[in-house]
Order: sequence, then C-alpha cells, then structure tokens
Amino acid sequence: KTGGYRELPDMNIACSGIPVQGSLDSWLKLAKSDERLKRSLTQLYQLFENAPTLGSLINPAVIGKQDPMFTAKFEEIEPLLTYTLDIEKSKDNVEADIFGNSAIDVVRASKLLSMKFTLINTNVPYLKRGNQEGSLLEFCEDEYPDSKADLATVFLERCQYFLNNYGSYAVVTPQNWLSLGSY
Repeated sequence: KTGGYRELPDMNIACSGIPVQGSLDSWLKLAKSDERLKRSLTQLYQLFENAPTLGSLINPAVIGKQDPMFTAKFEEIEPLLTYTLDIEKSKDNVEADIFGNSAIDVVRASKLLSMKFTLINTNVPYLKRGNQEGSLLEFCEDEYPDSKADLATVFLERCQYFLNNYGSYAVVTPQNWLSLGSY
C-alpha cells in the first residue's frame, strides 16, 4: 500500500498435465531452418505427448542428452522459440497462434519440471502397478525401474530428482513400501 502500484512478476506456475496440441509437423514449422531448435522441439513434443498421464513425472532434463552437439540446451529453447513465435505472429500466421501458444506452455512447464528445489511437500498419487494403464506402466518401467511397483514410490523417486544438493522433501506415502520386498 505504501509503495504504490507495481507490476507483479510472472508467476512460476505451469500445468504439466496438458497435452501438446497440433501435429509435430506444425511444431517443426515454427523452427524454420534452425535444426537445433527442431531437434529440441521434437524431443519436447515427444515428452509431452503423454502429459495427461505422466504429468510431473516428465523430466525435461533428458533433452539433449542423446545428441548434445546438435540439440539446443534447455536454457536455449525458450528464447529461440519465443523469438520464432514473435516473428510468425507479426505476420498474422494463424498456425503460430494456435500451436505456438501450446509450445510456449510446454516450454514453461518443462522449465519448471527441470528446476531444482530446496523443499518439496506433496501428497503423491497411489496406484499399484497392476492398475496402471499401458503408457504409464511402460514409462515407469523404463524411467524408474527401482520404484515401479507403485506410482507412489515412483513419485518419491522423482522428488529426489527435483531436489538441490541440500534440499528436503516431506511426502505423504503409503507405509507398505518400507517393508515389502518388491520395493
């Protein structure tokens, strides 16, 4: 009240459960001839295809690990994409308006999902391996083989990746993972 009107900074909020919109070809048109951006957009698109199922299990830090020389690093993706979209929007390109905002949302969610945090406090989802649908089952088996027995333990492991070196997490979990051999 005493400082007068001030612009609020952008909030660091993004929904990681919204699927990508449009086809991969539409996304790649945004990159024009920038091959590094095309590769990064392809990897982002593939990561977020199953976003409604995977949500915050998605780890964008894997982008560029397979071909780091030819893929834009994660910090490079957002400015390149924003620049490309601004140029396209100035030309009244309808495709950029429709698919571009989806791409920016994915980049924003990716940025938050790749960050490290000091404190994580969450109530994880509970779902035994036998009740998981196909893509979730396969993802957990590939990405989290040590904790795949239950979605709760997969999220517990994912929380470890979110933490910085001195971070802590407080997680509500089922107690059975402490005593069962399958965990």
